[in-house]
Amino acid sequence: MWTAWDYLGEACIGDWTYPSYKGLPLLAGQGMIDITGKPLAAMAYMRAVWGLQDKPFIAVSPLNHSGETPRKGSWQFTNAVDSYSWNGFEGKTVHAEVYGIGDSVSLYLNGKFLGTKRYKDYQARFEFPYEPGTLNAVSLNGEGKTIAESTLCSAGDETVLTVISDRDTLGEGELAYITIEFTDKAGNLKPFMEEEISVEIAGPAVLLGLGSALCKTDEIYTDCSHTTYRGRAIAVLKGTGSEGTIHITCRSACVDDTTIEIEGK
Repeated sequence: MWTAWDYLGEACIGDWTYPSYKGLPLLAGQGMIDITGKPLAAMAYMRAVWGLQDKPFIAVSPLNHSGETPRKGSWQFTNAVDSYSWNGFEGKTVHAEVYGIGDSVSLYLNGKFLGTKRYKDYQARFEFPYEPGTLNAVSLNGEGKTIAESTLCSAGDETVLTVISDRDTLGEGELAYITIEFTDKAGNLKPFMEEEISVEIAGPAVLLGLGSALCKTDEIYTDCSHTTYRGRAIAVLKGTGSEGTIHITCRSACVDDTTIEIEGK
C-alpha cells in the first residue's frame, strides 16, 4: 500500500483522472486518506483485510461522472466514495462496492433485495439503477447467518454549507483546520456538488490556505476562493495572538452563507 496520506508531488501517479477535470496536476492522488483528511474507500478495504472492522463498508462510483472513462492510476484500485447521495442522477447505473469479512454479502435498497454476492478478496460488487433512499449491506457467514450490517442513506433535497472547525480557540501561531462541505440539513455529504466557495475571515486570524482534494486544478491554495471536490474543501487559519472573536464566513452562489465563530487568544 502506498501511501497513507495524500501529498503534493508525484502528480497524478495514483488517482483516477476523469477527462472533465482540467488543470495542472498537483497531488499524487494515491493516499488512503485524501489531502483534506478524509479517509477514502481504499482505507476501509485495508481495514477489512487487516481485520480491523466487522461492519461491511459500502462505496459507490461517482454518478456525476457516468459515461466518462477515467484514467486509472498505478496505486488506487477504486474511485468509489462512501455516499449514496446522488440527487438528480435517478436511473443512472450504480456501481456499488462492498468491503467486508465473511462468506458473502446481501444488499437491499429501500428494503428491496438486490442480491447476494460472495466476497472475493474481501469485496463484492453490485450494479442497479439509482433510486434515492437507504442502501443496506448485510455480511453473512458460511451458514447464511448475519455477521454485521451497515447502511448508507441519501441526502435530502435542501443543500447547506456545513462548516466545522477542529478547535474552539486559536492562539498566536496556532492553526485551525476548517472543513467546508455541501450537505443536507442532517449533515449528509453531497459529493456531486463541485462549486466555487469563498472564505472571509474577520477577527484575530489570517487565512493561510484553501483547497480541495482534487489532483488537477489551475486554482491556487492561497486564494480566498476555491472549487469543492466531492462536496468538500478545507481552509487553514493562523492565529495572530490577539483576543477577540474570529468570524469565519463561507459563501457559495448556490446556497445561503454560513458563519461560525472561534475565539482568538
